[in-house]
Formats: sequence, C-alpha cells, structure tokens
Amino acid sequence: MIHKILLIDDLKVIYSTVNAILSPRGCEITYCSTGLEGIKKAEEQIFDLILLDIHLPDANGLEVCQQLKKLPAYQFRPILMLTSDMRKLERGLMVGASDYIIKPFKEVELIARVFTQLNVSKNQISSDKEVKGLRENLNNQHSKLEELQNDLYQYFYQTAHKLRSPLSSMEGLFSLMKIENPEVANNQYVGLIEQTVGKLTYINQQIAKIGEIKTHHVNSKALNLKSYIHSLVDRKFHEANMLVDIDSEIKLSTDSIILTNGIQPILENAVFYTGCINTRDAQISIKSTKSENGLSIVIEDNGPGISKDKLQKIFDMFYIGNDQSTGNGLGLFISKTALAKLNIDLKISSKENEYTKAILTIPNSIIANNQTHISSQKTA
Repeated sequence: MIHKILLIDDLKVIYSTVNAILSPRGCEITYCSTGLEGIKKAEEQIFDLILLDIHLPDANGLEVCQQLKKLPAYQFRPILMLTSDMRKLERGLMVGASDYIIKPFKEVELIARVFTQLNVSKNQISSDKEVKGLRENLNNQHSKLEELQNDLYQYFYQTAHKLRSPLSSMEGLFSLMKIENPEVANNQYVGLIEQTVGKLTYINQQIAKIGEIKTHHVNSKALNLKSYIHSLVDRKFHEANMLVDIDSEIKLSTDSIILTNGIQPILENAVFYTGCINTRDAQISIKSTKSENGLSIVIEDNGPGISKDKLQKIFDMFYIGNDQSTGNGLGLFISKTALAKLNIDLKISSKENEYTKAILTIPNSIIANNQTHISSQKTA
C-alpha cells in the first residue's frame, strides 16, 4: 500500500532527507516549497498525511494549517508540524495539527510519528457516521467553541494533547521495533508494556471526550427511539444477548451523538458484568416505561451487582464500583456528563448477586409532540 505524503517546506534538503527515509517504506512524497503552493496541491489531490513547516517564505505555517483543516478531505487526515521553535508547538495543536516533529529530527522519530498518525487517521476515516458527524460539527462550530471554552475544557484539552504525542510515539516505536526485530514480538514483557501504553492511550481518549462533551453545541434532531436503540445495539453490541422492548411510537428531539456517549458506556458495563456470571444465563434488557416526569429508559442486567457503599460513588471520576472490573472508572462519569448535557437524569440501582439498573429519565420537553402513546409498563 502506497502512502501519499505532502511535504511543505522551503528547504530542499528537508525533502531529500524525508524522501530518503520514507520512500523505502512505501511512501510517495510530493514536495512544495511555499504555503500557497502546498494549499493548492492539497486541493487538487488528497494526501494521506501532510508534513508542514511552521516557517515558510510566503505564509505562516499555522495559518496554512488552519486553511488545510477547512478542506473537507483533511478534517480527519493528519498534519504534522515541522519546527525548531518550541514556543509555537501548543498553538500548532490548537489550530488542528495532529502532532509535531522537532528539527533536526532523527530517522526513527520521523518514522514512528508518521506511521502512528497514518494508523490513527485510517481508524478515524473508517469510523461510524456518528463520530464523523461529531467531528464535522465541532469543525463547523470552531469559532463559537473558542468563545465558549472554559477552564475545565482547557484542562482536558491541554492535558489530552500533551499526553497524546508521547503515547503515540511509544505506540509507533513498539510497532517499528517488532517489524525490525521480530524476535522481540513474543517477549512477554514487551507485550505487557505495550498493553499498558494502550490502556493509557484509551484513558487519554476518554479524557478528551469529556472535554468535547462539555463544549459540544447540542444539535437536536428528531429520532425514533426504538430504531435508534436497535441501531446502537446492532452496531456496537450485536454479539450480546439484549432484549429491546421500546414502544415504536416514541420519538425524541435530541442530539443523537451526545445521547450515544451517554448510553454506550452503560451498555458496555452491562455486557461486561453479565459476562462475569457463571451460574445463570446472562440477560440484558432495554425497556421504555412511562413516568410522572416524562419517559424512562431502563437498562437492566443480571450481573453480580454493586454493593450499597460503592453505589454512592458510582459516578465519581475514576471510581471503580466492582472488584471484577478491568475498566478505568471513567465510563459512567462520561455517561452522567453526556446525559446531563441533554437534561436527562441518570440513576443507578443495584442489588448484589441479582441485578443492576440504569434509569434514564427523559423530560417531556424533548419528547416529540406527535407521539401517540408511550408504553405504560412500570419499572420492575
């Protein structure tokens, strides 16, 4: 597979160096010496990755990066900033750069960062429509989000991006090491370290997601609740034994992206904990019920349950409510944060060795007016 890379740098020696390192590894390098030439070339042809110098003879590299990120083809494709100016690295990440490389760079660092970003880009481009919709909406609302950024968002954003670069480099170095030194691929310690880096990367992604949820502008659209739940289950949990009993007439006016961020961790927990039981069949149900406050969605599993003392802390960040858990304690915190954004209340009830229920109370304000009836089934 050929990876098409665009290099925008006024120094021809940089092109010679990059080409010598990446061409033997399946990369096709296209070279531009000015920012305007680079933008034009990126408009004419889609590249898998762009290497962009901050200092260009005709334009500021940060401004060029902003222009490139406005092109639909490069919303998910990575831009790596080339610079010797450490002071501008943070600004480069803020305008859309995925990573950076400090000049003069070493061969192994260039390879690791480039192929890590190519892999990340591949996953992003092939992600489901909801993730793509989230990114597109964030891009469209970029100027508004800058005005709405608060201290919490700044903390999450800066922390996630500062951690992402070294974690990505470590993942890339592990991949490169296993390719060039196959004998270490089966080393148990290398495998354990690689797993640990993967867990850290996942935690970092979740922290970034919290910041995105906090600042995401709610874009409410009509959705049929039964169809939405079936779609989510089929897409993410098709192998799990889930009973969906949702009234087909229920329609909501809400943001499906934020709603998914709220419901998905609850279902992930249900699948995990029902997988821990050995004495009875695993059962997960998703039901709609009528309540005085509007509509309730009850997600129930027959897993090991949660003790009363731990149940009080279940929504705390990084709190793990069950000794069998292998998670990081962010899932239900994300659920609570996302659902609160939609004015949906979330409560968890549980009885050890019997069940755990997540009860989502949806206010009448987001239930579509043309709904004819709601299931009158009461919560068990």
